[in-house]
Amino acid sequence: MRGRYAPAALLLLAACATVPAAPPVPTTKTVAAPVDQVRQSVVTAVSNLGLAPETTPTGVLATARGSASSDWADCRLTLITWDQDDGPPRSSWQSPQARQARVAVTLAPEGQGTRVSVSPQFSATYRDPYRNFPVEHACASTGVLESRLLAAVG
Repeated sequence: MRGRYAPAALLLLAACATVPAAPPVPTTKTVAAPVDQVRQSVVTAVSNLGLAPETTPTGVLATARGSASSDWADCRLTLITWDQDDGPPRSSWQSPQARQARVAVTLAPEGQGTRVSVSPQFSATYRDPYRNFPVEHACASTGVLESRLLAAVG
């Protein structure tokens, strides 16, 4: 009788195993170039990625409103719920419709080079099917944008 349940027990244990988390994506890098040269490389890179760059005293801010690449962030289905006054709550899973990205690239002199730090924020807009208005939720980074920007600076 015990032998009959052993495979089922192994399956249960296997189902409980977790997938190891992916290693974190690097978000900083030091390059052997002056700050002004690195700033120009960042402005060119974010423009080529379809982001709108804005230079700041400490680096570059870049945004994409509604047109951020789906490769950059993991924007999953989101459950939209509506609590009705005269009935039970209603819920519906919704897909992202527009993706936003905002990334701050900070540049700081370090030794003979420049330290580059990339800090992204991602979100997506979902449609509330009950009230017909947009709802925004944060999304997790995939590391693709950070990798591309750090690769562009050398």
